[in-house]
Amino acid sequence: MNGLEVTRRVSKECPNTGIIVLSMYKEESYVIEAFRAGAKAYVVKDSSTEDLLRAIQEAAAGRHYLGPSISERAFQAYTEKTVSESQEPYDTLSTGKKKCCGWWRTV
Repeated sequence: MNGLEVTRRVSKECPNTGIIVLSMYKEESYVIEAFRAGAKAYVVKDSSTEDLLRAIQEAAAGRHYLGPSISERAFQAYTEKTVSESQEPYDTLSTGKKKCCGWWRTV
């Protein structure tokens, strides 16, 4: 049984438990999967003692927490997605595709 399976099981059987994932993985997919499984906090193993204590406090209070290195990456990913989603579809095309579209409009 891996950590995500344990997180799912504990979350299901003891829903008031503030589960903290302490992991070596910083990739977005791991973080998302941990929170989907029921984790309240996600901290990487190279985090400071203060970060781990903060995660414990936040999880105990029922709030979610991301360690600083993860939250910075999450913020960057979120803002990149937000910017790309707000662009007009035409603006996302390459120069060659825009030229093709321009030709198509004249036909």
